[in-house]
Amino acid sequence: MTQISKITRTAALLAASAFSAFGSSHREAFAVLNEPCADNTDTYAWVSDGAHDKLYLIMNFNPLHEPGQGNQGFRACNGYRYEFHIGRGTSLRDVMVYRVEFKNTLRPEAAPSATDPLGGGNELLWQLTGGTETMTVTRIPHRADGTPDTERTSIIGLDLPVLPNNHGPQTDRLIYGLGNFRGYDSGNAESREVGLYNQAFVDRYIHALGNDGRIIAGQFDDPYQLDEKGIFDLVNLAKGDLGGLAGARRDPAKDVFTGFNVFSIALEIPTSELFPDGIPHNGELRNTSTDALLRVWSRITRQAVQTVDSTEILTGVKGSGDWVQVGRNALPLFNAGLVGTQRHT
Repeated sequence: MTQISKITRTAALLAASAFSAFGSSHREAFAVLNEPCADNTDTYAWVSDGAHDKLYLIMNFNPLHEPGQGNQGFRACNGYRYEFHIGRGTSLRDVMVYRVEFKNTLRPEAAPSATDPLGGGNELLWQLTGGTETMTVTRIPHRADGTPDTERTSIIGLDLPVLPNNHGPQTDRLIYGLGNFRGYDSGNAESREVGLYNQAFVDRYIHALGNDGRIIAGQFDDPYQLDEKGIFDLVNLAKGDLGGLAGARRDPAKDVFTGFNVFSIALEIPTSELFPDGIPHNGELRNTSTDALLRVWSRITRQAVQTVDSTEILTGVKGSGDWVQVGRNALPLFNAGLVGTQRHT
């Protein structure tokens, strides 16, 4: 299987700017180990240079996926709500929430038989099933008291295709139609060795939204870098990470995320939605002012009751009851650094 290009490359399609907020937390909380769809690892937010007319948001989740283990099993997750929460000024109270929900569909079939046509739920590999992955984006304005304004809530992106996984050269040709396929009888191995999955293909899945924003979601190379093994060995960091401290562990430190993928949502929105009267003193630095400050955090929710249901052929469960928070991420790294083990759930 093939590792997918950096999420930062795709984010560059949406903007080129310095990060103004970031955070990362990769499976430190015990409970989330059993629920990777709810494991949001990173939250990034920054505004465009110059006019500051665009806000860029990235949420990563479902981390540490080794591509060779089978990309067909690494998909967007049904039954979860992925949300960016935005406050303004001195308050963390929401002024806007952007919610992304995924829907994977697969045509069910009867038991396999010798006359089965190609495609459908009896196929082993996802890309042969004809299954679809889409997402819906909802904009949820909030009132001054921080409660959702249901009358102004609107869907700004409906059933948008999710970026397909980068399975490899044969899928590129036979499923994605990125080039001509030549079989074994040609004596030419190019169709099995040379991948055609490229940035131009990825670009097709950057979708315009109804608020003049854009979105892309899919599997990317995890951009985070950390000597996690050293961190969890009682903060046994390497010398290079400690300014050359004598007696520290010898370099090089190992980045445990190299070669692993993560699922990412990258969202571009106009800042006019957050500052309808314009950004206060835009372009003028005022160190003591917070009226132009945006406060961003992300969370993942699902319904509280999950019941085993054989009719749900992809997830095996059906949700009911209230929507409850099962993942949250922002600054600081709350799970990793501030919460004791007994309270990780």
